[in-house]
Amino acid sequence: MRALSLVLAALFACSSNDPVKPPAGDGGGDSSVIDSSVEDAADAAAAPHFPAFTPEIAQIFDNKGGVLANPKIVAVTWSSDPNEAFYQTFTDKIGGSAFWKTAVSEYGVGPAVSGGHVSIKTPPPSTIQDVALDAWVAQQVSDAPGSGWPVNDPNTLYLLFLPEALKLTLGGNTECNSGVGGYHTETTANGASVVYGIVGLECHNVYGTAVTPFATQVASHELAEAATDPHPGSGPGYYGYDAAHWAWAELLSHQYENGDACEFFGDSVTSFSDPPYVLQREWSNLSARSGHNPCVPNPDPYFSVSPLGMVDITIHDQAPTSNYKKIVTKGYPMQVGVQASIDFGFYSDGPVSKWTVQAVEGPIFSGFTPPSPTVTLALQTHSGVDGDIGTLYITPNFPSPPEGTLITLISQGTAKHYAPFLLMVTK
Repeated sequence: MRALSLVLAALFACSSNDPVKPPAGDGGGDSSVIDSSVEDAADAAAAPHFPAFTPEIAQIFDNKGGVLANPKIVAVTWSSDPNEAFYQTFTDKIGGSAFWKTAVSEYGVGPAVSGGHVSIKTPPPSTIQDVALDAWVAQQVSDAPGSGWPVNDPNTLYLLFLPEALKLTLGGNTECNSGVGGYHTETTANGASVVYGIVGLECHNVYGTAVTPFATQVASHELAEAATDPHPGSGPGYYGYDAAHWAWAELLSHQYENGDACEFFGDSVTSFSDPPYVLQREWSNLSARSGHNPCVPNPDPYFSVSPLGMVDITIHDQAPTSNYKKIVTKGYPMQVGVQASIDFGFYSDGPVSKWTVQAVEGPIFSGFTPPSPTVTLALQTHSGVDGDIGTLYITPNFPSPPEGTLITLISQGTAKHYAPFLLMVTK
């Protein structure tokens, strides 16, 4: 996230000056289970090609603000931290790894190299506010190299590992209680932009994760976002979703960067061999539109469904910074009390056994449950394999809010995968 928040043991979030927040759960009340019938690998193999349907899936939008083409990652640590050497080694290794190449190269980001280490010898304060921390970073960079910090240039990315004993407050709220484990942003020093990220090590206990895997999860998320959206304030890079697939913005709680887009998913965090750390997978536009897992690297067979026959509808984006702008997006127009049906296609990127599907209304990762259903959902088709077509019957009970009514089809098999779409229900 540009000022990031994260979900541990599987997730976290981020966005420019938007703290990353832990999701309320993986798909709300989904209790679907893997279909108990015999495997349908033979049925899947009979499909003419994989995937059988072109997925309707979001693309992270290029705002043309630029990326860090040749990043130099500077590790900023405190000498009193017993894991200082670990963090320094991690930042030295990640930029030349297979993970890094897979996660960010399609966006024009090349291999990252070490930009050096800053080891702070003075004890950290017990508390600090984000604005004071920003001013301190700007001052250290302004005084470089006399301050001991490497001189800033357009490819420099400073990554601060804040000690466990240092409590950070964001806008007056304690970092960990705000659901924030880290963030990335920019400041200004000597008239130039300074790109930096924060890993808030104090939060690892809050999320029940050991400190070093917590650090590498958060750091991988923030580094990938900072490299692809380094100037969130002065000139956004890869930030936001294409208007045609705005349902994904609603599903993902308006978290808009490549780390944010994957943080809510239960398989987003795992151990890698290159580099050998626990990291968070990042969103790939190329993988998503090709019918593969949008969160990479991911070698697992991918399966999901895609809504069919959507048309243009008009909604109003209700994100905090949107000023309620009008958006023309794909979805389905419907009327109160008039039952309609939509078809969806099952697709996978290889032979996959039959999986089940559930339909859910509302922002499933936000923890908010509508007090009464806006629509009544009735699935005619509960499972399938690549190439099958399912049907969902929808009876609208009330008009949609300005942002539309969000429905998500959840595919359940060896993992959960999601296919959101929007309705605009009128009287």
